[in-house]
Amino acid sequence: MQITIHTHAQDFLAQTQDVLLQNEAANNLMLGISMRLQAQPDYYGSIPFLATVTDEHGLLVAACMTPPNRLILYSQRPEKHQAALDTLVEYLQNHQVVFPGCIGPVKVAEDFARSWQTATGQSYRIAVRERVFELTEVLQPPITTGRLRQATQGDRELLLKWMLAFAKEAHLDQPADDITRSLPIRLANGDFFFWETPASRIVSMAAKGRAMRTVINIGPVYTPPEARGKGYASSCVSALSQRLLDNGWRACSLFTDLSNPTSNSIYQKIGYRPLEDVYDIAFI
Repeated sequence: MQITIHTHAQDFLAQTQDVLLQNEAANNLMLGISMRLQAQPDYYGSIPFLATVTDEHGLLVAACMTPPNRLILYSQRPEKHQAALDTLVEYLQNHQVVFPGCIGPVKVAEDFARSWQTATGQSYRIAVRERVFELTEVLQPPITTGRLRQATQGDRELLLKWMLAFAKEAHLDQPADDITRSLPIRLANGDFFFWETPASRIVSMAAKGRAMRTVINIGPVYTPPEARGKGYASSCVSALSQRLLDNGWRACSLFTDLSNPTSNSIYQKIGYRPLEDVYDIAFI
């Protein structure tokens, strides 16, 4: 069993991409981040941590992190991943790699957290229970009158306000400085979209994000409290999903918080289908 630390995203992808693409939408977090690092090495403003653990049969475990975010985990062979996770934990501990937690499929994330706790004495908690969804066809068009509008530079102040509100409400550990830094980049990329009423009132936001080979991710989705319960988010996500499919993407993916049954129900009505449950784990 061997652990390899990859300096460049293309080397990491050479070991992982073919495997991750076998379930492209479910692996959208690791795959999308590493593919973006390959195209834009400075995109996240920090030096990434990219590692693979292999044996004579190939990939066992992959890990990806863009500080100060959580360590993203993937396991190719769950029946053998514990020894590989222990190897990864040993490396992280010996090299004093700092990270606030981990995120990955339920068993992988929890097994890693237990191994980390055993090795370091650091406890953990499940911060968010999430589910990955995929859409290949929009089943429900927008249910409210209005239109999808791409955000412009003039919307920057509102976007920042809503992105910070979303991070707080979703209990994300993403620092405000990181959101402020990345917002102009994403805005210049044309990532943000609004649902706008016939009276030109902006009532909801959705963003396109990580692009992979045939799948593109949607997130975050945010509606201010005073505009909720009126179908605006559903309309915004439905219209954006259709636009992305029309632009040539085979599918859209997104994450939901399982503690929010409303959003999970809304997305399934639009046409999103569940793929995999994920734990977002914070170290205490």
